[in-house]
Amino acid sequence: MPKSLSLFAWRALETCLSLLVPLLMLAAAAVWSGELLGLPIQSAGDAPEAEAKVPQPTTAELQQMGLTDVSLQVRDSVSWFVRTAEGTPCGRIIGSHLASHKVTGYAGPVPVYVYVSADNRIVRVVPAENAETASFFSRAAEQLLPRWEGKPVQEALSMQVDAVTGATFSSNALNANIREALAADAATQTVDTGSATPTGGWGKALAALGVVLLGILAAWRYRGVKWLRLLVLIANVGVVGFWCGHFLSLTLLLGWAQHGGSALAYLPVLIIFICSLLLPLFGLRGHYCTWICPYGSLQELVWRLPVPKLAVSPATWRRLRMVRRLIFGFLFLSLWSGLGAFLLDYEPFAAFRPANAAPAVMVLAGAFILLGLFVPRPWCKCCCPLGEWLDLCAPPAGSKRSQS
Repeated sequence: MPKSLSLFAWRALETCLSLLVPLLMLAAAAVWSGELLGLPIQSAGDAPEAEAKVPQPTTAELQQMGLTDVSLQVRDSVSWFVRTAEGTPCGRIIGSHLASHKVTGYAGPVPVYVYVSADNRIVRVVPAENAETASFFSRAAEQLLPRWEGKPVQEALSMQVDAVTGATFSSNALNANIREALAADAATQTVDTGSATPTGGWGKALAALGVVLLGILAAWRYRGVKWLRLLVLIANVGVVGFWCGHFLSLTLLLGWAQHGGSALAYLPVLIIFICSLLLPLFGLRGHYCTWICPYGSLQELVWRLPVPKLAVSPATWRRLRMVRRLIFGFLFLSLWSGLGAFLLDYEPFAAFRPANAAPAVMVLAGAFILLGLFVPRPWCKCCCPLGEWLDLCAPPAGSKRSQS
């Protein structure tokens, strides 16, 4: 074999492995949930259990959802279409019973029914029968469940809702069951309503994709144009981050690995994800972190403000980079054990949706932005496990347009 051809084959193998290994790591982290791309993972001994069905909500539970004189049509093993007496579709009801064994309250499973309207918003969340202490559970349900109501389903999938003080076990179980019900719903994507659209609508989707294309153009052809770089950073923060809420996170990627999802609903983020994997193969290493990530862009904008800076030696940066790798390793070891999923709740990216982000996330995100006044991109360089994962996906360093 000619030497040039042998070198090309070796480079191609390196590139394939650079993509395959991180994707397999993510798939392995998803396996503990019992699902991979929305398909159940079970042993032969578990097969009879897979045929179990969620019990249909009682008349009293339907009344709590505000539903009277309606009929239910089986949609799948966990949900029903809801129709009026005249046969008009008015949404669907999803139960979390089959998944509720994964996270329990103080006394056992805490299943819920989630009523979703025809326009894909959560109308009401109603707890099903459970063994929780009535006083604690009532306090948790009355304060927590209304926070989910009125939210679009795709937005609710990434919501972080704080537990109710004094009823932490019940609160955490309710939140987890709602997420499981919504994830099961997203995996089927059989909606009895009009045509599907990207999350947030086509306007926001096209605006986000326009900013992404502008970043690719700037990185590829006009990297030295300072005003264009500044424009891309501002657009990433204002348009992609705060207005559209389209960004990558390990929470989202793990959710895709576990439950799959609608390509159309996630269209802008899916294209961003594909760009983050493919552009490094064409020499734009670290493109997502440098040119797309809203949180990274916000840190860089803050760094540009005229305040005194801290001098950090290259040796110190190398040690801090090792901290990021240790965080990444610890996180994935925790995910593989099935115990570390809650750690993903503290990714600071959710701060771009302040109405849904937990206070702890807002504090964490704000702290790194404040630190970014004095050192460049502290979260990106020292802590971000998503950035480390994307680095693993990229081909070996040394390409002609390394941006890391």
